[in-house]
Amino acid sequence: MPKLKRITYLNGVVKGYDASQTLIYEDTYEQDYWLDPTEFESTEEAREFAIAAYYNPTSIAEKMIDLAIEGANSYTKLSDQVLEFTQILDNISSPALRGAENTNLEVSTEKIYMLADYGVVFRTEGYAANGDLKDMEHNFYTFNKDSVLIYKIQSLS
Repeated sequence: MPKLKRITYLNGVVKGYDASQTLIYEDTYEQDYWLDPTEFESTEEAREFAIAAYYNPTSIAEKMIDLAIEGANSYTKLSDQVLEFTQILDNISSPALRGAENTNLEVSTEKIYMLADYGVVFRTEGYAANGDLKDMEHNFYTFNKDSVLIYKIQSLS
């Protein structure tokens, strides 16, 4: 059995590749929207928030942080720029486990790191119940020529 080296998630499809970039796994997953319009007083306010996330992320960073705090079991301010959120996973709330046949939790805790100035997640680490690091993804961002904050690349381990 080839070893899985890279995973991509795009438009509801997850694909796994081996070291030679040959597709060895493909499945669908339920997509959740990153923004729930019902959390805002109006659709217009939700629209403005979504646009600000790309064109002026510092203006909504505080709201993004508040949303992350609500969804986390705990959080810590590691520095002026980095916040760490801890989420205890169970087989009901973990997106990776929805529809999984095996309900034994390989990753039982996630640590999510957010840039305070922009309110974006730049790193997610998954830990086993014994505290061992099981997986990690690191997101890189950049501003394009139109000064839009864009997701540049993701590295997985």
